[in-house]
Amino acid sequence: SALTVKAPVSGPFMVQNLWRGPGMESEYREGDRAWSGAIIAEIPDPSKIYLAARVDEADRGRLKAGMSARVTSDALPGVEFAAKLTAFSTLARPDYTTWPPPRNFDVNIDFDQEDDRIRPGLSATIRVAVDRLEKALLVPARAVIQTDGKSIVYVAGHDGFEARPVTIARRNQEQVAIASGLKAGERIALSDPTQVDAP
Repeated sequence: SALTVKAPVSGPFMVQNLWRGPGMESEYREGDRAWSGAIIAEIPDPSKIYLAARVDEADRGRLKAGMSARVTSDALPGVEFAAKLTAFSTLARPDYTTWPPPRNFDVNIDFDQEDDRIRPGLSATIRVAVDRLEKALLVPARAVIQTDGKSIVYVAGHDGFEARPVTIARRNQEQVAIASGLKAGERIALSDPTQVDAP
């Protein structure tokens, strides 16, 4: 009876992984040795589920508690959940999953509404709106080419493509918001058409 541990709450029983060597991890099995204080299993409280994420030092200054977020998961394709950033860690800590290890801040994210499809242990992608532009004209980031310090977009015309300078309002890795130099509905090239190998 001394070796029997009774759970104080009911819920899904999640066995944790045991490190068995470089690149080798698997769930605890009967006969494994655990060090003092090791977490062998968890029973999450299903009444309160939140997301635990990390943000880079460079992005931490742009985020604050209360910001809205959209959450998607590969386990639930086509489903998007509304959420909010709630709390940040005081200090950044290194992330040793890559080298050199970047320093990241931990952030907690709460869902706006409960949903039975959300389960403990799911991986997710979180998109946070750090700014809003009304009626923004968006183009793929690869369509904007840097030439002699200027941002150029190649616009399709009757006689081929015309190089046109544009002013950028905002940009990220996927899209660029154009402030001026381009009109909605104009066709543009996704790469430099003057290059021989351009698609």
